[in-house]
Amino acid sequence: MDADEAFGDERTRGPTATVFVIYFLSPLSPRVQPEWALEDGDDDYGEETMEDVDKEDSTYYAAEHVLLMIDCHPSMFERYIPLLDEETGDGQEIEGEQISLRSPMEVALEVAKSLFRVKIKDVAETKRGLRDALGVMLYNCNPYRGCMEVDNDGESDCELDKLDPAHIYIDLKPPGTEQALKFQNTDGLWLKIKREFAAEKGSKGDEKDDELQSRLQKALVEAAKIFEKKTNKDDPDDLNTIWIITNNDDPHTGDEDRKSRLIDCVMKEDLYDRKIYVHVMPLPKKAKDETRCDKFDKEVVYNSLVTAKNQVEDAELFEDTDGTRPIDMEVMTERLGNISRKQRKFVSAPLLLPGWKENGCPGIMLDLYACTQSKKSPGRVAVHQETNKQIYTKSIRVVEGDVKDSIPVEELHTYAQFGRPVSIHQDDVDTLKRLCTSTNDEKGLVLFGFKRMRTLDQIDHSHLMGRHYVARANPYRVEGSGKALYNLVESMKRKNVYGIGELVSRKKSISRMVAIKPGRNEGELLIMLLPFKEEIRTIYDQDIGFADRESVDAAKEMITKLTWKFDGGSFEECLPENPYLQSVSGTNRTNRNTLHGTTALTATNQVSLGTEMSPVNFEGTQMDVEGMNAKAKAEIEKFISTLPIDVVKSKQAGKKRKADAAAKSPAGGDRFAKEPIGEEWKDRLYSSTIGALKNDELKAFLKGQRSSTNGSKADLVRRIEDLLFKHYRV
Repeated sequence: MDADEAFGDERTRGPTATVFVIYFLSPLSPRVQPEWALEDGDDDYGEETMEDVDKEDSTYYAAEHVLLMIDCHPSMFERYIPLLDEETGDGQEIEGEQISLRSPMEVALEVAKSLFRVKIKDVAETKRGLRDALGVMLYNCNPYRGCMEVDNDGESDCELDKLDPAHIYIDLKPPGTEQALKFQNTDGLWLKIKREFAAEKGSKGDEKDDELQSRLQKALVEAAKIFEKKTNKDDPDDLNTIWIITNNDDPHTGDEDRKSRLIDCVMKEDLYDRKIYVHVMPLPKKAKDETRCDKFDKEVVYNSLVTAKNQVEDAELFEDTDGTRPIDMEVMTERLGNISRKQRKFVSAPLLLPGWKENGCPGIMLDLYACTQSKKSPGRVAVHQETNKQIYTKSIRVVEGDVKDSIPVEELHTYAQFGRPVSIHQDDVDTLKRLCTSTNDEKGLVLFGFKRMRTLDQIDHSHLMGRHYVARANPYRVEGSGKALYNLVESMKRKNVYGIGELVSRKKSISRMVAIKPGRNEGELLIMLLPFKEEIRTIYDQDIGFADRESVDAAKEMITKLTWKFDGGSFEECLPENPYLQSVSGTNRTNRNTLHGTTALTATNQVSLGTEMSPVNFEGTQMDVEGMNAKAKAEIEKFISTLPIDVVKSKQAGKKRKADAAAKSPAGGDRFAKEPIGEEWKDRLYSSTIGALKNDELKAFLKGQRSSTNGSKADLVRRIEDLLFKHYRV
């Protein structure tokens, strides 16, 4: 669509203000980071071309669902990996660095522990990643792990059924306190996993077992089923990934047929159809010479399972885990933290052009990202001391009346102001919000028209700076969105205009009018919320805004007249008295040397012996108003005359206090007046049928007589009878 169409009127929605848009985004890997976040002023930095608009690298994801698959091969539990241990300092010294030996399983558990903590901290501090899910699967486990007795020939006398070699250690769900506590002690955890899941050499499940060659493929198929069963709300743009952590670079021992079936499973069939991507964390292999480790060769199998983009990311993340040098876990934890600090998508919504309803146009699919991210300290979490599980507090809503009963969720109502408070159900509120939007029942960004760029400076939205969004095309949802957005942005730049539209981020949210401005990069939009009238600060007509030359000169003259003059001699003579120093030392204008005399000795004795100190005299710091007026009264009045006049709101007369208005009834009587008693109560008293009434009727009568409504039903009946006896004087 060309930007020459449908210019709106020139009215604006606020006073003049200069807008400074701040792009603050967390660091991403260069493969997925936008151009404006990478650009640092380097002239050699290449510009984005039209061929780069539709690349996969420009795609962002709303949530990350990660399943860690940890190999339980017997070699994973042998300690041979050099690990930097700067805190304890134990182990051998290589090139001035203290190292210690760890097993591959210990390293894998440390990675899982760090990733869990990073995810939990990210949610607690920034409220991002609420839909992220993290789980742990142990594969290549001992299928006879329930039986511990094995004969010399490798046969087991255990009659237990053969178990699945893949075991779900932690379910795929949002990480919380329970998962963090499970990884609290990784030193003993790897031994526990070894005793329960690792296959002993010589038993079923070792390298001689033919089924071992297909266990990785079976585990990947089971992992694909786990992603289908996850409890998180799914979104088409969510990223599902599997991290394989192993030290075996050839799980099929050279069998090309099994290797090809594994590649088809990952790249074409089970995982590819579900949009599940694989990452590999290589761990060094144990060499025949126990003094060193062999390098993990990803070219054998695993590079065929990982996309080209993920290979680059894995090389940056796990560059020190292939056995070339000792592993630094602090650096590894920092890199894992950078993964979670990816800029998350705010919403995916189509840009709907004028006439989209009549033409049935799907619009240009956009991904919106917030320009700012807030961070705060996490709150405390209550954990049960025995079960180590988080304690949740359940709250219910009650009616503040005579009887406090909990209200079911379906009976809760929202009160809206339509001239007077009316009861309206939340479903009706959502319906009203949906009918008041241009998209009716779908989220989206509707483009109404364009206005000249000069009118954008007259809109005051500086206080909404944290609510700006960057929009980029998503050609994978709607084909051709990248080129369409590129042409629209370039047309807006040529015509020097910006768009006016309506943003509906969720189906049940209130729509906001926005300004759609071309971004810094090609094929990018900056969406700025336009404020409501009540969000704009009032600026009075008399407010000059900035100091003019007249007020500045008047201020300089006043300051010059009231400045202390120092023409030589002792600078101390022109300074006022210091009441704090005078109270301790007893100094004054007549005798400056008493600090070294008896007064100083008295002050020392008071401090050392703990006797009562002399009271402090503050009168020496009082403002000398008469002296200032005598010296610079004309300059002070001149400066005051140049200042803007303060607008003082006058009090509206005629309004009475609420307490006075509520003290009387509508008829003009006392609000504490009792209600009249009907003749039916006399009949009930004589017939002794008051006890047959319900509690609500009894309490209503007592309220009308300004009597207490507390107690049991028998107390209420007795209280009513006493009132009726006094009233009828029986």
